[in-house]
Amino acid sequence: MIKTGLKTKLKSFIEDRQKEKIEDFGHLNPSLWNLKLADGELRTNNFSFSEIEKSYGSPLFIVDETKVRENAKIFLNEFQKQIPEIETFFSYKTNSVPGMLKIFHSEGFGAEVTSEYELWLAQKLGVKPEKIIFDGRAKSVASLENAVNSQIRLINIDTFEEIERLKSVTEKLGKSIDVGIRIQTGEGWKGQFGFSIAKNEAFEAVKKISETKNLNFIALHFHLGTLIKRLSKYTVALDSAFSFAVSLKEKLGLEVKIFDIGGGYGVPTVKQVLNSEQELSDRIGVPVFPPQDVNFPSYKDFANAIGEKNRELSNKFSFAPKFFCEPGRIVASSAQSLLLKVVEIKERSDSPTIAIMNGGMNIASPLRGEYKEAFAVNKMEETERINYKIVGPTCNPGDTLYPAKFFPKLNVGDLVLVVDAGAYFTSYSNSFCFPKPAIIVVNDKKHYLSRKAETFDYINQNDLEF
Repeated sequence: MIKTGLKTKLKSFIEDRQKEKIEDFGHLNPSLWNLKLADGELRTNNFSFSEIEKSYGSPLFIVDETKVRENAKIFLNEFQKQIPEIETFFSYKTNSVPGMLKIFHSEGFGAEVTSEYELWLAQKLGVKPEKIIFDGRAKSVASLENAVNSQIRLINIDTFEEIERLKSVTEKLGKSIDVGIRIQTGEGWKGQFGFSIAKNEAFEAVKKISETKNLNFIALHFHLGTLIKRLSKYTVALDSAFSFAVSLKEKLGLEVKIFDIGGGYGVPTVKQVLNSEQELSDRIGVPVFPPQDVNFPSYKDFANAIGEKNRELSNKFSFAPKFFCEPGRIVASSAQSLLLKVVEIKERSDSPTIAIMNGGMNIASPLRGEYKEAFAVNKMEETERINYKIVGPTCNPGDTLYPAKFFPKLNVGDLVLVVDAGAYFTSYSNSFCFPKPAIIVVNDKKHYLSRKAETFDYINQNDLEF
């Protein structure tokens, strides 16, 4: 419950902030996403967003090819400096847009898939079997048959039941396959994921695999969470993984050849919104502050911490496994944006002015719980600031993109760009009330359509009563 006195002070604070410039409160610098200001409007590469919107309409997802390649190159460069033979597999669940995936693959990334669909997609995109890792739970028999027949690089097993399914599949096909297990190291996510080292589940799983014909145990896999910014999560997990690998050698005579360290790396321009921040924003219109952590780890920091720990433990145990990693958000988040248009304005005396957009939580669900920056792209030089509640067009009271956020005065037809939309926006998009939007790719020379917007007929094409 927010006390009346505090509520009054907070409202006064908001009114004071309305008089300040945009860079003084509530917005990060557009240059963090390689966006530039020209003629009063933000541009991506060499194109204005108003020009792009005229060509393709809105809402619209925009993949920045230049940024994808930049992120991919920096990530690979920093990790290969520390672990020269590391192999990198892009997390398909993070963003499964073929227009983006093809760019990552052209930069040397393999595919980390977690479902029958994602495995099919990687194969359709021409990813070689040796560049595919299959993670995830509840793998279907059909997907395991595909993986074994194709002889993909690695299947990371998640449950004892999966061992049995894979045993049956390999016996049926008369083929063997390299496998690992997902472990709970004591650091990061636990719950429904993987086998616990502490509870001896991991040891029993490896023992069972070692006794199973056609399953070649070679790897330990862990994935610690999402938006991770604490480097020690990875170093502590590696301590546990190395110790467990040594125990497998001593007790079972098995050598772990690969450590798959997953992903989960955070990005400095995105943060998880605290419950207290969300409540203040929802109830009385206090904007959520953008990330302020000047010490947020860079690509280099993540790579250095993992590389240094690997060298320390390799020397300690005289054991040097190969490394795989599965980046997603860290390389994709900043490389895609979502362009929206203001379609209606509603003035409210007792709350922030409401700006209704032509896209909502049906295509931007990560905005609930995560801070993502947004800009009024055609009003960047205006100094007036108004606290807005930015909502979507669906008939759902929860369709709120920003409960409170400062923008220049918005009018119907103005464009708002949500950045850091490259992780889980398109993956979680649905057709609630409205068809899903088109996706384009832009670089410094051109922009082109990568995925058509859904049509009404497309949405209902599988309905037999339609």
